[in-house]
Amino acid sequence: MRSFPKKFKIITISLLILIIIFIIGKYISQKNIKETKISPTINQTEKTTQKKQTKVAPFTCPTPKKEYEDMPLFNIGKDTSLPDTTYIPKNLVKMGTSLSIKNICLTKETNDAFKSMSTEAKKEGLTIKASSGFRSYAYQKSLIENAIKNGNEDVSISIAKAGYSEHQLGTAIDITSLSINYDSASGNFYKTPESDWLKKNAYLYGFIQSYPLGKEDITGYKSEPWHYRYIGVEKAKEIKDADITITEYLEKSQN
Repeated sequence: MRSFPKKFKIITISLLILIIIFIIGKYISQKNIKETKISPTINQTEKTTQKKQTKVAPFTCPTPKKEYEDMPLFNIGKDTSLPDTTYIPKNLVKMGTSLSIKNICLTKETNDAFKSMSTEAKKEGLTIKASSGFRSYAYQKSLIENAIKNGNEDVSISIAKAGYSEHQLGTAIDITSLSINYDSASGNFYKTPESDWLKKNAYLYGFIQSYPLGKEDITGYKSEPWHYRYIGVEKAKEIKDADITITEYLEKSQN
């Protein structure tokens, strides 16, 4: 039997090696393509899962965890706290976006009164909105702690202690306006036409400024032209006519 030339054997072996390399390369390439096709599906699933996990629950107003005595006319003040610091009014409602600059709750009666007042102001070309309403004990406590941490030297006369704030009644509201780009609790508010209008007309809707200028020795707080408390139309008129503070009125009427 004739043997193949050595050169031919080498060529044959080389071709076989090339064919094997080609087959292996093709197999690896196809495998990578499959993995690439699968990968986006996995990533998309992960993104969808993450999106579901980060979905924020809709805002709702807090509800009482027990029965409380209704206290819209409680004479809360600098030295007078709520009898129960966990107090939450039973009829809190969320304010509409046309009335507030963020998620805010007030008692229904207060919210309705503010809506009427806001509508009337709008007729005169003035836009007012709420920047703060109901505040829980815990929230008020955090305000005090942050103010102290940030070096607020007059915190005792500018922010009520937790349990001592009218805001926890759900009838107090901080008001802002378009004139100051809806800044919250801004000292510039007293210079605005909205502030002037409120001083003249807020009582017609049951609202009285809680901490007026010149009454600091009575209220114990700095003047806050943006802070109003709903007290009811009849009582608000009596307070306005007598030129007294809510604190003085409630002390007199409840003695």
